[in-house]
Amino acid sequence: MVAAALSAGSIAARPASAQTEPKQPAKDYLQRSLEIYEFRKAAPSGPERGQEIFYYKCWFCHNEFTQDIPKLEGLFKKWGITVDDQMVMDSKNDMFPVPENRDLGNGMIVREMHQLPYPYWVKMDGDQVASSSVITGGLTGSVMHWASPVKADAKVGDDEHRVEVLLRSSDGSWLTTATKVEPDLRTYPKSGFPGPKDTDKKGSQAMAVAITGGFASSVEKPKDQPRDPADKDAAPLIAHSPPDTRIVVFGSSAFVSDDVLGLAQQLESDFATSNLELVHNAVDWSLSDTDLLGIRSRNTAARALTVSTQSRSTWFIVNVAIALLGLLAVVGFAWLRRRAVQPIISKEA
Repeated sequence: MVAAALSAGSIAARPASAQTEPKQPAKDYLQRSLEIYEFRKAAPSGPERGQEIFYYKCWFCHNEFTQDIPKLEGLFKKWGITVDDQMVMDSKNDMFPVPENRDLGNGMIVREMHQLPYPYWVKMDGDQVASSSVITGGLTGSVMHWASPVKADAKVGDDEHRVEVLLRSSDGSWLTTATKVEPDLRTYPKSGFPGPKDTDKKGSQAMAVAITGGFASSVEKPKDQPRDPADKDAAPLIAHSPPDTRIVVFGSSAFVSDDVLGLAQQLESDFATSNLELVHNAVDWSLSDTDLLGIRSRNTAARALTVSTQSRSTWFIVNVAIALLGLLAVVGFAWLRRRAVQPIISKEA
């Protein structure tokens, strides 16, 4: 599982030029070469374009098959950050649409969509969301899709890191190495998935962390290694970041993808759509621009009812019973008012 990481850096603003810049020529995006040159082959914008830029700019050279080049996974380990290879399954999860065929008789079969609890979509709310952090303080909840647990060390070498867990799974979660993420309703008609095994690690897992501290660069050479004479005239490389560098690591790379967000909108999942605000807050925090976090408007998830799946039917019955009792009370009050009315009889009669 690939982690989505956001890091902070210094931004230098250039003074505005007094001269008017020449008008840019028109671009014809029907030319495939232009899409490839601007990294817009997969999509003009959004996460898909970000994945394309990541592939050509990062993974193409720093993948696991290259030699004598720092690996992205090794870079995380050098910073004391570990993203587990296992995925988190949780009994507290979001719904997933599953097609099912229903036989109406006389050879008529109708294909219907049913919402099934999906343990790979971990739902977090309440005390599972860090209320003390400016990133998640205004969020009611979040949903991580096909996520892995994240771990960060508080001390890496001589660097001290301040680690803050932003999101946690529930105590009913467990880790799995299974790669089959499709529900099997024939074998498991109720849930579509088997429960945790005895060998699976159970308990709450960190799904997102925020780290503040110094981080060593991948180009940093050991202190005891002699300096190459050929590098004498070369420009010095940044061997270490400032001590207030900020990084946010999520255990999922798909929780803000277009496909997942589109499916969440169809299912009216407020927590899934609030992931966009979570990413916006993480970007502002990583760039030390926390002023926007205080004035950011609250999303629809702030009004969502956080009711567990097991108690939904109970609350539904209670609400229906309260509505019926209220209706009976109104009818009874009107009936008593009508009986209390005395007829007006004139003296002439």
